[in-house]
Amino acid sequence: MCSTRCAAVCDIRRAPHEGRKPRVLYGPLPRDYAAASPLGLTRNREFVRARRAHGLRLSMQRRDMLTLSAGAALGPLRRANAQGTQLKRLGFLTLAPPAMLRSGPNFRPLVDELRRLGWEDGRNVVFVFPSEQVHAQGFDAAARQLVADKVDVIYCAHEIAASAAQRATKTVPIVAWVSAAVELGFAKSLARPGGNVTGLVGQSYDEQGKVMSLLREIRPGLSRVGVSVIRELRESNTWFEVTAAAGRAAGIHVVPLPPHLSPDHIAPLLEAGVRERVQVLVTGPDPWLNTNEAAWRQISDWAITNRVVTKAPILSRGHAVLAFGAWGEVWRVLAEQLDRVLRGANPAELPFIQPTQFDIVINQRLARAVGWPAPRSVLLQATEVIE
Repeated sequence: MCSTRCAAVCDIRRAPHEGRKPRVLYGPLPRDYAAASPLGLTRNREFVRARRAHGLRLSMQRRDMLTLSAGAALGPLRRANAQGTQLKRLGFLTLAPPAMLRSGPNFRPLVDELRRLGWEDGRNVVFVFPSEQVHAQGFDAAARQLVADKVDVIYCAHEIAASAAQRATKTVPIVAWVSAAVELGFAKSLARPGGNVTGLVGQSYDEQGKVMSLLREIRPGLSRVGVSVIRELRESNTWFEVTAAAGRAAGIHVVPLPPHLSPDHIAPLLEAGVRERVQVLVTGPDPWLNTNEAAWRQISDWAITNRVVTKAPILSRGHAVLAFGAWGEVWRVLAEQLDRVLRGANPAELPFIQPTQFDIVINQRLARAVGWPAPRSVLLQATEVIE
């Protein structure tokens, strides 16, 4: 039903004009409406008042709808501003090229764990990568670039990156995965690092005795082990010293092998292995070899030819006969450390975490190819066996 004021409009719309069909009026009134209308000027004023009332009511409804639509669109932004939410910037400093970082097997688990904790790239955090692949001599420049990009946290996957980041800034928090923290100068103690670096100690030097025991089971009569040493890396030198000590305790002679300059130049390492008559080749913390498929194929071909058992860090699992280290809990711990720092924790007071579980990965297919398949006693201890 129409209201009283609306009745005039309805009457006019229903009233036939002389000799013409009824007109349905939309939009502004014609200038000659008062003269043309048989209802006269007085009725026309009633029409104008009623139409204005309708127009006002429609305008208010339209304005209310626009207000509601705008409010719905801006709601998340208003809530974010009200909560003080802003995009955090997480920088990544590793040797891997940006394309591999975004999709590689050693990066996706970390992204999945961060998402589990509520951090998603493009939603509340921005992943920042160096503009191009970082080489060994370019870590300092890449670290300075990340600092200039005003990242909130820098993630480093190994000692050479963490050292470069530490030289680039004393204020931006750094979360690093290193084989040692106190020994390499990243922390005063594991419980209270005291600087801007915290993270994960990914290897336990105490476990090298276990590694020697496994190698002896895989290679009966083991007496000579060659270890790749990169003299420029403190981490690599410390690793060799600990491995050599574990070898002496087990009655095994451990010899250093000359470093390779890049994954594409490992011939000196393999030639030294033949010259030293090593029965096992061990690669330690090595950012050049971790995920380099071509280099590991070359090492595997050499190992098969020379019947040498290979051992690698867990990052290179599947490429060597034996891979040992923390894997399953590493990504969860790293993500939790990053989460704490992104939410404002002080790295100086955030303890380095040591893994409590270590994985043993046996590539039995490669072991058979080199002529030393892992015995059942080793396979029963393995967390993963590649057949």
